[in-house]
Amino acid sequence: MRNGGRQTIDAGRSTDVAQTEKVAVRSRVLYLSYTGLLQPLGQSQVLQYLAALARDHDISLITWERPEDLADRARLADLKAECKRAGVRWTRLRYHKAPSIPATCRANSATAICIPRQIPR
Repeated sequence: MRNGGRQTIDAGRSTDVAQTEKVAVRSRVLYLSYTGLLQPLGQSQVLQYLAALARDHDISLITWERPEDLADRARLADLKAECKRAGVRWTRLRYHKAPSIPATCRANSATAICIPRQIPR
């Protein structure tokens, strides 16, 4: 039953109709990409995709970057700024190619350490 902008609820309690609006909850997304964001594919595909998702979601991105790409400080600074503007929280891990098994173990260990840090408390 409505009475002058108020809605009667069970047991005689009432509340403002305006106060009952739903509040949108942003989901948190953790995206892992073995393709570095400093690589052309990472910038053209991964970043563009996540920037679009960041409009409605909280995005955290972990990438593995090649040492030669990380050495380009100007590009790195530009990409950090672009991620920040897009609302993408970017964490960079160093890509290790060889030897294969130790490099994979190192990457997995770094990821295991990094992931809990991405989860807001």
